[in-house]
Amino acid sequence: MAYYHAYTAPLSEAERRARTQRDFFDHFADGQARFGYVCWAVTARAPVDTAAGAPIVAAGELLGWAGVVTPALSDPTLGPELAYMLATALHGRGMATEAAAVVLADAYTRYGLATLHAVVDAPNGASRRVLEKLGFADGGRVQVYGSDEMILYTHARNEAASDT
Repeated sequence: MAYYHAYTAPLSEAERRARTQRDFFDHFADGQARFGYVCWAVTARAPVDTAAGAPIVAAGELLGWAGVVTPALSDPTLGPELAYMLATALHGRGMATEAAAVVLADAYTRYGLATLHAVVDAPNGASRRVLEKLGFADGGRVQVYGSDEMILYTHARNEAASDT
């Protein structure tokens, strides 16, 4: 959540819960109801050591989420968005790349998309590298999710790779 701009202002616990419900769960449900988009829970297959001082994550425990969501972009022609979020204690282990790669492959098969988009907070270098490893192209700054500090990434379906 370090770069999730909606939480930069101090919020009460009740405000954070309401915003989380709206920004994530309601958004996921809307995308599923309208387009069949799926967001998955990312869970641990086995116990995972976390950052120093943090407790070990047990097998089956929630690590985050990844999936396809309806875009919050003002231009509806930009289409669906790949999105993911993992617990901070698990960053830097390749889990976001692994989860995003699975979502990307599934999205082209499941939805028959020609392109998929993603948006990342400009200072979030790690998440930007995840998208670049997966072949997303930097499309420049966009204003979305209430922030003008976002970068739009686009990935075009590779027919040869998706048909194998």
